[in-house]
Amino acid sequence: MKRRAPENYWTEKHVSYWLTMYPRLAAACQFDCLIDAPDISTPNTATQLGPRRLNARWVHYASVKADLDMAIGKLPIHLRTVVLLYYCAGQLDVRTVAKDIGISTGTVFNRLKTAKRCLAERLCDENS
Repeated sequence: MKRRAPENYWTEKHVSYWLTMYPRLAAACQFDCLIDAPDISTPNTATQLGPRRLNARWVHYASVKADLDMAIGKLPIHLRTVVLLYYCAGQLDVRTVAKDIGISTGTVFNRLKTAKRCLAERLCDENS
């Protein structure tokens, strides 16, 4: 039986997903919690969580964030600016990004699409 080569994790769909989740991903890495962690400000949830320990999901989040940060840092400045404003700063509004940097909304859409394609290609190349 012939073995198939493992598929690369970094498809454009995964890049798009993780960019959309980037603010939560960054918070999960910073505060050593899960993206979908319960709010620990209420006493009964805090007692249910128990001691914090390193788990596989958190390690995965940290590696995904590190990969994304590295790849975003290597984008050309015109693509990087749009990605950072739209996804990483959590604006998620094309009109606001367009107004902030003085370009049209169509240009923002095109740059986001190009950036996601470039990120997927770069991450595939570096992880293969």
